[in-house]
Amino acid sequence: MLFLKTISSTVLLLTLFAAQAKAQDLPNDATGFKVGDGRLHPYLQVDSRFVANPGRQSGGGTNDVVLVARPGLDFVLPSDALDFKLNGDVEWRQYMNVGDEDTSKLSTLMGQAALDAQINKQGAVGFGLHERFQRTADPGNQTVTARLLRVTNDAGLGIDLRPGGGALVFSPSYNFIYERYDRPESEADPGTYLQDPENLDSMTHLPKLRASWKFLPKTALFVEAEGQLTVYPNAAVDTNVDTNIFLAQVGAAGSVTQKIALLLKAGYGGTFISADNLGADANFNSVVGQAEFNYLASETMRFRAGALRTVKATPLFKYFDLVRGYVGYDQTFGAFQVGAKLSYDYMIFATAVSGPTSDRNDGNFQAELSLAYRATEWLTVSLTERADSRSSDYSAGADSPQFDYFMNDLFLRISARY
Repeated sequence: MLFLKTISSTVLLLTLFAAQAKAQDLPNDATGFKVGDGRLHPYLQVDSRFVANPGRQSGGGTNDVVLVARPGLDFVLPSDALDFKLNGDVEWRQYMNVGDEDTSKLSTLMGQAALDAQINKQGAVGFGLHERFQRTADPGNQTVTARLLRVTNDAGLGIDLRPGGGALVFSPSYNFIYERYDRPESEADPGTYLQDPENLDSMTHLPKLRASWKFLPKTALFVEAEGQLTVYPNAAVDTNVDTNIFLAQVGAAGSVTQKIALLLKAGYGGTFISADNLGADANFNSVVGQAEFNYLASETMRFRAGALRTVKATPLFKYFDLVRGYVGYDQTFGAFQVGAKLSYDYMIFATAVSGPTSDRNDGNFQAELSLAYRATEWLTVSLTERADSRSSDYSAGADSPQFDYFMNDLFLRISARY
């Protein structure tokens, strides 16, 4: 009842507000506050959510109403010499504790701050850098699917070298990602990784080199090589092993016709883990790649479908082989926009570093359906339904959490951005 009352009140207020705002709609160049040559855009997102199994617990968990407020700022400075974007927001999630179990402890403060700069992006030598700091409660990896608070910092630098007319581009880059999980307030059950989240802390180095040749105005051939070097600095002995991954692929991307665009790439993926740390496993050495099809049915309708295979590092299990299929659809009807996404991941894990060494194969199905209404240039209302279902044949033990779950999130969002 509380959820229905919240939805009804929100819709009523929104309808009244949108009707008044429609008459004073603002043009694109009038939104935001002018700061130098750029514009500062304050925004506010308010969600009213009904969440089934917010903790992603095996067996179902509880249901609850969640109220979310997310104020933030965008600063945009577009130019060929310096394309600069700065974004930051703070989010409070308040669990209303209307279910059978106490969910008030899930209420938390989150947020993020991000910077992206492209320097001399049309010149012979261009530079790009980004920095993002984030605090979130969403699952941080594919091994542990529970809700775990953590902070993540992602920083990167890239260079684009365009000799001649720019058809040939060499792009070396480097990313560094650091993740730190919140420590528990008590040690009610020490010895499991959920009570020892420091075992999940990681540092990942991502060097990459890409060379592309644009042989048509909107189509390019490319070759790319990248490393993924993952270190677990705080892991206990026999809990995690550092994992090095190398990927090398060749492919093509771009428009085939005015309505069809393709991405095709394939190559080699391998892990490089010492024999002492592999245990009963072998290093991954196999084909990786991706194929994606995009179809622009009209100026307002787009379809996409794709499949990929890759290998990724993951805590407690060294690495996993990921096979994913996905489809999507977007269409605009005047002020309305609808969207749908479906994806299925099949994950084959290496054996656990410690604990049961039985095989682990997980399947993860995700679906999203959304409807958005742009009431004015700066006011949007959306209704979104998300489902997330996971199956796993692995158990860490009778007293340890299982990995199967079903989570559903239905939410109404009001977004105001000036």
